[in-house]
Amino acid sequence: MRFLSAVGGSRVLGMRALIGGFLSCFTLFPVFAIEGDVNLDGFVDAEDLLMVQENWHEGLSEGAFSGSQKCAACHEEIYQKWRSSLHSLLYRDPSDPRASVLPPWSGDVTVSGGGLSLTATLEMRGASEYWAVLHFADGDREYRVDRVHGGYPIDENEDPRAPNTAGHSKWIGKQRYHTKIGEAYYILPFQWNPVPNLDGQGKGWGVGVDEFGADPTDSDEKAAWVGYNLAHWVDASGNFVLNLVTRPEERNCAGCHQAGVKPEFDAGLNQFQHNAIEPNIACENCHGPGGKHIVSQDPADITNPEELADMLRQNETCGQCHSRGESIDQINGLALEYPYAEGRTFRPGDSLEEFYHFNLAANQWPDGTAKKHHQQFEDFMKSAHFPMVRCWDCHDPHGSDFEHDLVASARDNTLCLRCHDQSYNSSAHTHHDAPANNNGLPRCVDCHMPPFQPSGVNFDIHAHVFKVALPQGTLDHQGTGSGQPNACAICHRSENGATDTNIGVWNAASDITIATYLDGFADTWWGDYPTPTPTPDPVVPTPTPTTVPNYLGSAQCLTCHANAGIVDSVTPAVQWQNSLHAAIYRDPDSAEAEFLIPSASWTGNVTVSSTVAGVVYRVTATLEIRNTDDRWFVVHFADGDREYKVDRVHGGKAIPGNADPRNPNRPGGTQWIGKQRFQTVIGDSFYILPFQYNPTADLDNKRKGWVAYNPNNWVTAQGNYALNLTNRAEERNCAGCHQQGVRPELVYNNILSATQFDAHAVEPNIGCENCHGPGGNHPALAFTQPPGKRGIIVPSMLDNPARRLEACGQCHGRGKSVGELGEYELEYPYNGERTYIPGDVLADFYTDGGGDWPDGTSRQHHQQYLDYLLSKHWTVAKFECWECHDPHGSDNEHDLKTTARDNSLCLECHQAADYNTPEHTHHSGDLAGGSPRCVDCHMAAVQNSGVNYDIHNHLFQVLLPERTLAHQGTANGSPNACMLCHRSFGGFTETDAGKWNEANDIKIATLLDEIVRQWWPGALAKEAQDKGKINVILEDQLDQ
Repeated sequence: MRFLSAVGGSRVLGMRALIGGFLSCFTLFPVFAIEGDVNLDGFVDAEDLLMVQENWHEGLSEGAFSGSQKCAACHEEIYQKWRSSLHSLLYRDPSDPRASVLPPWSGDVTVSGGGLSLTATLEMRGASEYWAVLHFADGDREYRVDRVHGGYPIDENEDPRAPNTAGHSKWIGKQRYHTKIGEAYYILPFQWNPVPNLDGQGKGWGVGVDEFGADPTDSDEKAAWVGYNLAHWVDASGNFVLNLVTRPEERNCAGCHQAGVKPEFDAGLNQFQHNAIEPNIACENCHGPGGKHIVSQDPADITNPEELADMLRQNETCGQCHSRGESIDQINGLALEYPYAEGRTFRPGDSLEEFYHFNLAANQWPDGTAKKHHQQFEDFMKSAHFPMVRCWDCHDPHGSDFEHDLVASARDNTLCLRCHDQSYNSSAHTHHDAPANNNGLPRCVDCHMPPFQPSGVNFDIHAHVFKVALPQGTLDHQGTGSGQPNACAICHRSENGATDTNIGVWNAASDITIATYLDGFADTWWGDYPTPTPTPDPVVPTPTPTTVPNYLGSAQCLTCHANAGIVDSVTPAVQWQNSLHAAIYRDPDSAEAEFLIPSASWTGNVTVSSTVAGVVYRVTATLEIRNTDDRWFVVHFADGDREYKVDRVHGGKAIPGNADPRNPNRPGGTQWIGKQRFQTVIGDSFYILPFQYNPTADLDNKRKGWVAYNPNNWVTAQGNYALNLTNRAEERNCAGCHQQGVRPELVYNNILSATQFDAHAVEPNIGCENCHGPGGNHPALAFTQPPGKRGIIVPSMLDNPARRLEACGQCHGRGKSVGELGEYELEYPYNGERTYIPGDVLADFYTDGGGDWPDGTSRQHHQQYLDYLLSKHWTVAKFECWECHDPHGSDNEHDLKTTARDNSLCLECHQAADYNTPEHTHHSGDLAGGSPRCVDCHMAAVQNSGVNYDIHNHLFQVLLPERTLAHQGTANGSPNACMLCHRSFGGFTETDAGKWNEANDIKIATLLDEIVRQWWPGALAKEAQDKGKINVILEDQLDQ
């Protein structure tokens, strides 16, 4: 589910009249249709909207709460939908006929529990006033019901399989009653439960469950009403004891049940003060104060939870209320029971832990599952869903037609099967044979989200850990408190001759008999699973010493992250196995080696050469196959032959079916690592042999087949062997980015009499822990700690945008390490003790040393980060790399999330009407006919990897022909985007793609420049900022 703008479908009411022609008011809510019209006291009716429009910005200031009425003026459709939601229906004025006071209000009511008892006489005074006269031993006290709390049914949403079961219908079933005493509201000590719990008890007035201070074994639990916190109102002698300071709703509930709350204590009155903007969970609870936004109409002036920095901040929007604890700061020496710190309540985007202490241990079942209501967030933090799923992926905060305001029904498993495979919707998975209908097949939520938490009755709130609580837990914890519930016995109340008659207790003899019987089936189906242990209050785990990070390897990640439905709805680990990241290095004996040259052709001599600083370096090798399939190079140096076995294949892996139909043989146009290099082991290190195979040619049809790869590292100008075993080791130059878990070490090889590098890599590819950090602590913490404290790093959850970007920049940059190993710099991030881990400040590990064109644009491969730091995508929009690329792999070229071949990727953000037109491109025809794609101009492929040019520039500026003219006097000139396509123009043809300052280059650039100046009068290519400024940017990030 996405939070959509009004342009995407939400009706904006009367905008022109409201804001004098302002055309871009955005709503920050998902749009779903809902029927019916439910109004409540304090909110505007449709006929009142004109009045609201006329006064829509009066009295508002920056940071002010405005109330949902103001939101309705522009966002009426969403507003009307929200008014019928559970969020908006919590509190209502009882004088409104729509308040739905559920019980008959007359006669005497007695509630009891926990050794306490209280009687009230219910009276109607006048047409619509509800009164309760409470009979205390020290005198009667009478209270008017000033607010109805809950008890509002949403019609036609009953569960056909359990029509009268608490929690199975869409409503706030319990009903409580507020009275105002002085300047604060208090909840009266009795509650109406319209439906019973699973054992048929708890309906109507009567004894409450544990949460309400009651004894669940009291014999009168089937009485008419239930008590609510009796001990707050009456003592054992029957006397009045209500503490007006500690018990008001303004201290205990208001921050979550109302909007715009500013907690305040009046010392003169000795009371908390009621000052909420409106009495329900409203727009500004989730979107923050709207005063500035209403005045400016700028989307930047309101909080969109989906656009918050990371998944933790997003989910804390809901977690602020769906959790249990105490405020960080106090008022009048008292903590509040909702988030509060630094003089204000929590606002979405804040860090919840800076406003709230979670109170976990006292409110858990023995296995750590939440025991009370409004603790869903605490459960959810422990779940596998948390790092990837937002609350609103399943629930619509603005309301829906489904139970619990879900975005789809869970009653036929539709909700769960949107992400999980259909194979889970079968008796093979559930071990129950009945079809998924009223006959009894358990729904996904019956087993994975059993109702373990009481609100009105036992049990009407579902657990949100998503783990099946097995009967073994009931057996393991039978000696604790009231025991431990299990999912099976929620349905199987009578088994093996025993019937459980008290759902509030899980360690009675009948519970143990039933659990023992059910555990036999569970053990047969799933084995003897250990019972989880309780989770303490969240703590930061003791880190592994930074000098020896504890890497596991991706194979360990796959044990959990390879099965849809166990951890991931989509399986990124399996997806990663087919990505470019996982395909760089391969064992030549494996099926995945994919040598580009068949064995039959691995024969004869190969000669390659290159010129460096005017000196020609040439080397020849004979290709041989030995032992059936071992590939060898016999390199012929002037001072003697040396032979090397291919111990690792580097690159050259194609992803089938992804060729660019417009340029099927153009490098970079398909999804693959096109070049293929070959590594050999010498002593303790790997070395890249000086031969590279290119399966495709560059733009001028050169460099196809065998080409040289740094032969000057291997041979002198005279042809003698010259390899420096220390300087040229892969472990010094490449391993930190091309492998996982690298711990570089200098070793002395006595046989070779040489100092070498050993990488101690955990695996030879870009694996999970390159981006998520060492995972050694993660398995033990994954299901017991909240996000951010699970011993693993989720880059999207890093607080600082610069840190998030650096997770990719650690390798997609070019430079030298800050720290040295011995006397040697490394060519990957290293601080002298260890390699970079995401979340570190990259500038503490790496300095820029990129290879640039004369205009400052990157010239070499793996420099995308250095360009991107200077682009508006980063400096203005703060887009992360994974907004466009999927680091776990995709079916699109370059592991893009959406293809760029038809401009779909770019047009996800940019408007097609403005940019996908001949007026913008100045080229006619469609894409198939040659019209340039966005990336052809804005991401010109001017960087070299295998050939010229197979890597796209990431500045997103159009490199105009003027750049070529301005730098024609430099060594190789400077490229421009136009000439990557217009190789022949005006009768001139460019024949060498490696140079941009030859005579024909200048002639073509001059002609193209004249045309460009007609299209964009006055256009001059901006010099890319001097690359020395990259280090300034990196230094600035140290302060972020």
